Amino acid sequence: MRTYSLISAAAFMLLLGVQTAHAAGATVHFEQKSSNATYGEWVLTYPNGAEYISALRTKILQNLEAGTYRLSVRSPAKSHSTISITKNGVLVQESNSNSITFDVVDGDALRITTTFVYTGTVQVKTNPSNVGFVMEDTLGQKFTGVTPAEFTDMPPIGYRVTYDLTANCEAQKIQQRPLIEGSTLTFFADLDCGDARIPTAGRTAQRIATEKDPVKPIAPAVHADAPAERLLQTSSISEVVAGGVIRFTVSVRNVTRQTLDNVVVTDQFSPDMIDIITPLKDGGVFATDNMIEWNIPKIYAGKTWTTTFEARAADHLKPGDRIVLLARGMSDENMTHPAAWSSVVGVGVAYMPQTGFRYDVLFALLAMVGAAVITRKTLAFKS
Repeated sequence: MRTYSLISAAAFMLLLGVQTAHAAGATVHFEQKSSNATYGEWVLTYPNGAEYISALRTKILQNLEAGTYRLSVRSPAKSHSTISITKNGVLVQESNSNSITFDVVDGDALRITTTFVYTGTVQVKTNPSNVGFVMEDTLGQKFTGVTPAEFTDMPPIGYRVTYDLTANCEAQKIQQRPLIEGSTLTFFADLDCGDARIPTAGRTAQRIATEKDPVKPIAPAVHADAPAERLLQTSSISEVVAGGVIRFTVSVRNVTRQTLDNVVVTDQFSPDMIDIITPLKDGGVFATDNMIEWNIPKIYAGKTWTTTFEARAADHLKPGDRIVLLARGMSDENMTHPAAWSSVVGVGVAYMPQTGFRYDVLFALLAMVGAAVITRKTLAFKS
């Protein structure tokens, strides 16, 4: 009987162990992919209706219960998304929309990948060809190559091309224009170096393409013909408390004698610091989760384009933190001094607001205390 009891107990523990392993739950690995390192926000809805919201590029959720789940994705502006689900490296489900519903079984190990793609194309060409260049977009990413070159799956933002030429070559060395969604943007330069040989790839000892922009920033203050006021960003206050509202103003003044065509203005911010209050004015849209974009068809000579928007400071900000926004602008014109097309504004986080109820109460209390002290001294003097 004792031997039977020991065997029965061992069998029971073994059975319990199997059941425990089976009830360990599922693991789902989420990831986002993008050609320009811009990602979206995703929401996972559980079988019981609860939601898990995240904007992380990768996330692993473990011990998920069996049931039917739903994944919804908010894609970056002007992008298209594809959601794929793989199990043990094998594709089991795919969706070309922003949502997908899938079943989870205990013990599953799934990988869900959301890929964001764009439909734009950028071409860089020169006459003659085989000339090195550096291309930079308004998000700060850089692309290098030799003409002719073509870049696909490009987001509809602004691009600037700098050709690797010597000083005696006649050409528009810096070109910049915005890419319209789903279209092809072509940069072309007809090069003329006179009697000098045009530097081409493989025929020069100098490095053609590098990771750094060969155009050095030029201080706007040095150039009287390119005033910094061309693009100006200001804030309604210089300090704000956590949860307070700030009004920002962005303006572009055409200081040239010609019309500025296809002006693109962007304003980059940190979503962890502020929350932009919508709707935006003057055609403003969210190009990414941390950037606002305005497209202005024309700004006539001597005229100014202006827009305003409001933002709410995050509740978790602490005194001493600083909110910084970076505005950039470009147009079809030949920008001789590109550094003049940027403007930074900063707002500090204060211990208490500069004006408002708290200060009013403080001043009122001080006034009452002061009046009481003066009255007391006056009565004592008369007595």
